[in-house]
Amino acid sequence: MQIMKYVASREKAVTVKDIAEHLKIPGASAHRLINALEKEDVLERNTSKGIVKLSNNFLRSMIAGASNEQIVARFKEALVCTVKTWNASAFLGRLNGEDVEIVRTITPPDERTGFIHPGLNTRPIHACSSARGILAFQPEDKIDEVLDRNFQAFADKTITGKSRLREELRLTKERGYAMRKSISASPVLRLLS
Repeated sequence: MQIMKYVASREKAVTVKDIAEHLKIPGASAHRLINALEKEDVLERNTSKGIVKLSNNFLRSMIAGASNEQIVARFKEALVCTVKTWNASAFLGRLNGEDVEIVRTITPPDERTGFIHPGLNTRPIHACSSARGILAFQPEDKIDEVLDRNFQAFADKTITGKSRLREELRLTKERGYAMRKSISASPVLRLLS
């Protein structure tokens, strides 16, 4: 538990040596403990750089068990920074079953420059680019589970075909953000962390 807390609390990269020094244990003991946590999918290690971090699966499970209020509290500063940096609305969404729930929205002081204010509610995962952006970074088995249904068209450009959805998810993951064409045909980007 001490290793997980230490890795999670550090703002910069953590190495096995850092962990050993923090716990005041030999390097070989730190390696054994980290290996055990890797086998349990709690930690990931980049062997070429020697960096140890919490695994994506572990982080997903921690977020999945958190309330909306806990998640908003954890990410509010990042949302505020996003709004200030790009002078655009920022919102936080989470996978909720087979849809995405928008749990917090922050807009710039001058809302005329915010471009989008999605409000707080649930989005169908296939019909909203930000929802597809969240799905794109899920494990393959979760993507398969979500795509194992028929999708309703809400507008003429709604993606309802499974192969087209998979391609859009692939492109989203490759780019690092989801994109759609708005009514004015200008691209709207949703940056994903």
